[in-house]
Amino acid sequence: MTTPTATSPVNMRDARVPEVPEALSTAADALRAASPSPALQSFRAAAWSAFARLGLPETKHEDFSYVSAADLKSSLLRPVAPPAAAMVEGSVGSAAVALDFTDGNLASFTVPDNVGLHALAEEDFPAALRTAWTTLVEHEIDAPAALAWAMARQPLAVTVPRDLKTTVRVHALQKDAARADLALFFRLEANADAEVVLEADLGADAFANAALAFSLAPGARLRVLQADAAEGLQLLKLRFDLEQDARVEFLSVSTGSRLARLALEANLNAPGAQVDLRGAAAVNETNRVHRHLRIRHAAPHCTSNQLFKAVVLGTARSSVDGTVTVDRGAQQTDARQLLQHQLLSAEARADAKPRLLIHADDVKCSHGATVGKTDPAQFFYLRSRGLTPAAANALLTQAFLGEALDLAPDGARSAAWATLASALHAGGAA
Repeated sequence: MTTPTATSPVNMRDARVPEVPEALSTAADALRAASPSPALQSFRAAAWSAFARLGLPETKHEDFSYVSAADLKSSLLRPVAPPAAAMVEGSVGSAAVALDFTDGNLASFTVPDNVGLHALAEEDFPAALRTAWTTLVEHEIDAPAALAWAMARQPLAVTVPRDLKTTVRVHALQKDAARADLALFFRLEANADAEVVLEADLGADAFANAALAFSLAPGARLRVLQADAAEGLQLLKLRFDLEQDARVEFLSVSTGSRLARLALEANLNAPGAQVDLRGAAAVNETNRVHRHLRIRHAAPHCTSNQLFKAVVLGTARSSVDGTVTVDRGAQQTDARQLLQHQLLSAEARADAKPRLLIHADDVKCSHGATVGKTDPAQFFYLRSRGLTPAAANALLTQAFLGEALDLAPDGARSAAWATLASALHAGGAA
């Protein structure tokens, strides 16, 4: 298993004395003291050290420049509830993995016989997993993620054996808790194949902060379908570490909420690794959706693709901040990045920031961003063929978002489009 390393250089423009609130420090100390195993205690200590190094994020920090400082700070400063004993319904021998969380606690699970589910609180947690996960956490570069690693009540790891194909569903429900932190680690061994679905249901004032890491051995393949909750405040960090010839396909679907921020980090660590990251969003009313993307080509002969599209209505706001870094020696890199927004109201706002940091000379890299309105020529053409204005707008919007949905299987693609179409209809665009 490859040992994770730090993945981003220090940005001197963001140099500042980190703000570490005393209330959070006290809560972190209490959680560490209550840890039932030395492994969990050291894990939480490493995560807290990472957060203390990064500090409480604010909009002056470039990684959070588009996010509401008030919502961000008030969410992360919410009290952390102490771990509570809870009944967990579980079964072993099922056809697929299912993890259901309620208010930050594991409420039920199913797992096949040959898939491992390990709690970091257990004394027999696999040593190799513990080392890899703790090292990753020590080098965390996203402050909310570091806090999720430190504050999660039940950090869990899932291991998929060599050559096995499986599906995983993770569902988080918040009924009563004002705050819930979640931490998961997935290890796919050589040539394993997994499809992971990530879903959340939050109350209007609920705050969910989650960090998930995926480690792929040579030849492993991973497909992730992720959907933001329609309400609440949500921060999600997903990290992918790929070894030789591993492949990741990712699709995010969002209609936004009071605050919805997704941070993606992908590290292509060996030749032949591939990632394809896509997102489709339809954001209306006063909702917010933010995407923060970091891809690092650390080895030669790797491929990455980013395609994120959003339709913005009302006074909603969408942002996509994407950076591709090509390390020295990562020759024959093929990296593509396209960030596109369509504005359907005068008050809607969109921000796109594509960036390439290239330190090799034999690469094929492209990046681009567009922010604009519906193409009047296309609209006129459809109107001239007898379509009503509403029907023409709906068809153009569906075509605009459709490319980002191509990765999804037929059933999931239909469900994703139904979710987006509902938001567009509510905003008067379809």
